[in-house]
Amino acid sequence: MYWVLNGVVSMLLLLHNTRGHIIGLAVRLPLQGFQAAPGAPWPYPKVWKNSTTVYSLNSEVFQMTGNMMHCIIMSEAIQRYLKLVFFEKNVMTDRTVKEIKSLHIFVEDEICHDLPDENMIESYNLIVSESSTLKAKSIWGALRGLETFSQLVYTDSNNTYYINKTDIIDEPRFGYRGLMLDTARCHVIQ
Repeated sequence: MYWVLNGVVSMLLLLHNTRGHIIGLAVRLPLQGFQAAPGAPWPYPKVWKNSTTVYSLNSEVFQMTGNMMHCIIMSEAIQRYLKLVFFEKNVMTDRTVKEIKSLHIFVEDEICHDLPDENMIESYNLIVSESSTLKAKSIWGALRGLETFSQLVYTDSNNTYYINKTDIIDEPRFGYRGLMLDTARCHVIQ
């Protein structure tokens, strides 16, 4: 148990110290780790069309807006992801590339569900361009899209934020998530 916790803590510290870059690790496993490319989502989405066109983001100007701002889950998630994406306030802006000023989030089902259920559609479509949009069927699909968006943003040595032009269509790999309890190792009296 100590080794598992030590590996998890090491991975969390590594993610914190890598300035937003995700590094694949193989802690005490025979598999070799690798460093993901800057701006690469993990795990890979169902459809990912990445471009070499680069946009800059200014932490002082960038906004996330949408039709579900009245939902506490969405408004708190936006605040959380803005802090996650812009972990340092940047004063440097790259004037050689176009700047993205906002991400508009549109959720089709305008009901603010507290928790996902087994029939909820968590798919989303994320388009990163000059007018970036995130379209989702449900609030929980929009949260999955926000997580992907946060992984697409990367920085350079001057703490300037960048994101590549990207089209992503994604949905959960499995329609239903479950939990299996292994009672074979328990002393259950029949």
